Amino acid sequence: MSLLCYHASHYSSSFRKERTDKEETMRIAFGKVNGESWLGECRLVPSGCGVVVVLVAGLLLAGCASTPQWGPDDREKLVTASNDYNSMLRWKDVDKACVTFAEESVKGKCLDRALTIKDVQITDIRTRDIDFRIDGVEATVHAEIEYYLLPSTTVRKIQDSQKWGYIGPKDKRTWFIKSPFPNFESP
Repeated sequence: MSLLCYHASHYSSSFRKERTDKEETMRIAFGKVNGESWLGECRLVPSGCGVVVVLVAGLLLAGCASTPQWGPDDREKLVTASNDYNSMLRWKDVDKACVTFAEESVKGKCLDRALTIKDVQITDIRTRDIDFRIDGVEATVHAEIEYYLLPSTTVRKIQDSQKWGYIGPKDKRTWFIKSPFPNFESP
């Protein structure tokens, strides 16, 4: 048998024991609740049950520890940033997209790649899905890009997994793209 306690954080010399069908309950008196003195209660339970209860409580607490650290506003900021970035690509404002949204570590590669896509005509960019990491500092935007390369007029599709990072102090965070736009290949 194990002693399993609920909300019993102080000791008291006053105990009241109750006998139920399957377990013995000991209520520890400390303070008044509904006219009766209560602090918490302890129950004698079979040893295996105590371990199971502790494991379940641990799992519940672990679940609470992994709750997202961002809110709906942070998601909305990413959707806005992603839409603005994709719009700049769509309308051939690639340099501005790189300067505005590229993280410092990929800004140079982004600007270099911007020089190589002068013949790319993007006809549409659609966001298919957004995966947010639980810690709230990274996300992946899955986009589908339709384009053609001059002099061809054949429209092609490419899937782009855009890696985004949420950077800056908590009250002034901004989403930056951490991956350059894809290579557009000719047939």
